[in-house]
Amino acid sequence: MKKKSDLVNDEYDGLSSKHLGIAVACIAVFTFALIIALQPGPEQNTIAAKQEGENLVIKVKDVKPDAKFYFYEVENVKIKFFAVLGFDNNPHIAFDACDVCYEAKKGYAHEDPYMRCRNCDNTFLVDGIGTENVAGGCWPSYLPISIIENQIVIEITEITQKLWMFV
Repeated sequence: MKKKSDLVNDEYDGLSSKHLGIAVACIAVFTFALIIALQPGPEQNTIAAKQEGENLVIKVKDVKPDAKFYFYEVENVKIKFFAVLGFDNNPHIAFDACDVCYEAKKGYAHEDPYMRCRNCDNTFLVDGIGTENVAGGCWPSYLPISIIENQIVIEITEITQKLWMFV
């Protein structure tokens, strides 16, 4: 027969193990949430585009197979776009907004060899980006560019025409 003190200790040990399990689960969930929260989001990976006169410029050699996200700020609104080097070895530039999904303000994620709409999950081969949307539906919004003396040149007037997508 167990003494009263042994019964209390057994009950305490069971309660302790239960609480320990709950505490470990809570810590695991908190740690996972913290890791996710500290991951850089689209805004954190966006850099200011270099302005030269009435144009934005990106050196062609700075466009890499990993998409780089840029912004140009006007009227306190960041108009975002991305540049990525395709398998065709050409730079592909588009607004970081979809012709259809822009109201969600989620933009695109680079998942090589695709850009994925963060709103509807449609994917687009990088090599096809940088053209006008002829089929309708989700598509990285077209941003006209010129390549002059190893620089990608984007007219600021072209950028500001899509301000409404980022407001």
